[in-house]
Amino acid sequence: MLAAVVAVAAAWSAVVHAGPCWNLTHPECWFSGRALLHGGPSQLGDFHGCVDRLRQQYCLLSLRLGPAVDSREQPSQLWLGIQEAAALRTRFRRDLLERGLCVPAGVAAQRVAEGVQSALSEAASAEGVTASVEAAEGACQTAGVDAFQWDTADVAVGGVAVFLLVLVVVATTTEGMLRLKNSTAKSKGLRALLCFSLISNWRRLSQPPRKRLNLRYVQGTRFLTMTIIILGHRIVLLEAAPILNPELIEKSYGRIDWTTIFNGHLVVNTYFVISGFLLSYLFLQEVASKRKFRVSYIWWACLYRYLRLTPSYAATVAVASTLAPHAGRGPLWSRLLGWDRRACRSHWWANMLYVNNYVHADDTCLLHTWYLATDTQLFAVFLVVLAAVWRWPRAAPHLLAACAALSCLVPALAAYFLQLDPTLLSLPETLRRLSYDETFLQSYVPAHMSASPYVAGVIAGYVLHRRQSQAPGKRLPKWAAALCWVVLLTLPMATLVSPYPFYQDDWLDSPTIAAVYQAFFRLTYGVGIALVIFASASGVGWFASSALSWRPFQPLGRLTYSAYLVHYTMQKCKFGLQFHEEYVAESRVISHWFSDIMEAYFCALVLCLMVELPTSALCNVLLPQGARKEGQEAPSWKGDAINRVEVSKNAVVGSGISLAPSVDVNMCATTASASTNGSVTTLSMDGRAPAGKMSAVVNGSHRSPPTTMNGSAAMQSVDSTSGSPAEVSELVTTPTSEIYGAAVWRVTAPDVPATAIETCHL
Repeated sequence: MLAAVVAVAAAWSAVVHAGPCWNLTHPECWFSGRALLHGGPSQLGDFHGCVDRLRQQYCLLSLRLGPAVDSREQPSQLWLGIQEAAALRTRFRRDLLERGLCVPAGVAAQRVAEGVQSALSEAASAEGVTASVEAAEGACQTAGVDAFQWDTADVAVGGVAVFLLVLVVVATTTEGMLRLKNSTAKSKGLRALLCFSLISNWRRLSQPPRKRLNLRYVQGTRFLTMTIIILGHRIVLLEAAPILNPELIEKSYGRIDWTTIFNGHLVVNTYFVISGFLLSYLFLQEVASKRKFRVSYIWWACLYRYLRLTPSYAATVAVASTLAPHAGRGPLWSRLLGWDRRACRSHWWANMLYVNNYVHADDTCLLHTWYLATDTQLFAVFLVVLAAVWRWPRAAPHLLAACAALSCLVPALAAYFLQLDPTLLSLPETLRRLSYDETFLQSYVPAHMSASPYVAGVIAGYVLHRRQSQAPGKRLPKWAAALCWVVLLTLPMATLVSPYPFYQDDWLDSPTIAAVYQAFFRLTYGVGIALVIFASASGVGWFASSALSWRPFQPLGRLTYSAYLVHYTMQKCKFGLQFHEEYVAESRVISHWFSDIMEAYFCALVLCLMVELPTSALCNVLLPQGARKEGQEAPSWKGDAINRVEVSKNAVVGSGISLAPSVDVNMCATTASASTNGSVTTLSMDGRAPAGKMSAVVNGSHRSPPTTMNGSAAMQSVDSTSGSPAEVSELVTTPTSEIYGAAVWRVTAPDVPATAIETCHL
């Protein structure tokens, strides 16, 4: 039987691909010294010809070579060459091979493997090696047969996707009809439905920032970091995929410029710095404005974060485990897409609980989502730390210094006692089996190993808050600004190229050096990125701040979370559809990189508009105020009347009035002022207005606006006289409005003092 299988396989192989390399009777094509030692470890053959033209079965077999029993005392030249390659860390192993084979449909994969091993045993022995042939689950694919059978979960997720699409269409149509009728949603149910409207969500995606601190540069940093992560993951998949010229990558480890690419995984720490900075600064600003802190704030903050992140995350896990594996086929399709299908169905709960960086980390669903678990754990821990910082302000510097020291000490001890590499080294065999690499599991993904860049961000936010509260409006001294720039231009780049010696074949592992390097390399990179953010927030970011604040970066930055979720699965689909070995060239890598960015952000746009933004808006509609984001309350002027109030940037000055500015003041205008002349209160704004509503409120009353204006009509004025206690005038701008000049509201209420003014209530 085995002989028959081998004979038929050989015949089909010869037909599918002309030439001796597809015929099992030509062992030089399987065990040629030159092909093994200098060619790629994987040869895919002609998948398209086998499955689509001949309508037969394609099998991708794994071969493990070893020394022949009778030649161990005097190994063959072929085996000596294989051993020499395996001894060098920058070389691909030549004893682990993959070969594509076309066989008649209906033959079991295991029988194919047994038949091939039997046929090759004599040829392998002649070359002084042994060959063990295996066929993994899903190794064989047949024409007209889906690699993965449809089941109940697939149908259920498909049904939910169709329902969501219908819901979006209904919500968008409903909002369009309401706009035609110049009406608004009054009931909570209708407002919940409109959360899924593409009109509203597109406006939210494209509108300017709405924070009390202008964070435009943060969005630019997020987007650019994401593009580098996409490049890094392309390199990971490229080294794990069949390539024609592996020697190009092997030689690249000797180039210091390529070290920045191989060490590109370090840039994910940028997100830790940003998260720590935003958490620290906004938390301290919030508790400072309220002059009080409740423990329930931690609960609400964690709950809101969970509800904001999880729907899009769950949707990505669901699609990766059900629908995505049915989207195509190819030699590597079952391996690349089958992993997430199996792992996500088994361990999805670890992802939803954000513990997949510790639980089933070696068999995790969506490998790249370790970051979400780590960031969530650090978020919860440092919420408690910041509560202690606010409770005991005198001890705050010592507490933060202790956190920084601990974040360096723990990685050092772990690296020394667990015998880890100095950093995650992007070596060929490491990337081919990344999920099982000890440094990846023990050093790269755990939260306790990635705390130092988060601490750098937290300290930057703390220093910025203290500086603004103690010396508002004061610019950094020139020497301090210059020092920031020297550090931020040197530290991140120096850290990126610093692992160069570790990639050399003559490097000798040292536990002491590994411990020292593990202690500081994340912190030095984090300090550099934190200084970029701090300098931009302090007004000395100069061209870097302007470049990162480029207007197109704003929506792209908002899409980054969705892009992070979907990009790796999208890249695996592209590699799974690859029918032939890849020829590696720098120009081709760059071309594929830009293609990956565009495709990832297109998929992210769909996920963001259909899941991320709707569910975030739904939380704001259905949850109580405590669960929402901090800093959305309107300011309040307390007094008998307003003589003069000027709102400029992040400061408010007035006659006997001291007040924290509105969250949205800086977003709405360059300058704004409010004044009272007798019984008439006038609010004037000069600058750029975003999409949404801006209103003036007298005596706390907020009624329906008597007049609504759009777009260029913003230069007009609105008068309202009546009222006990007052009427309200609103300006509604379009999503792309850029209003310059003076937009003036005049609200008249005889003999009623002005006690509250609200600006930019969006």
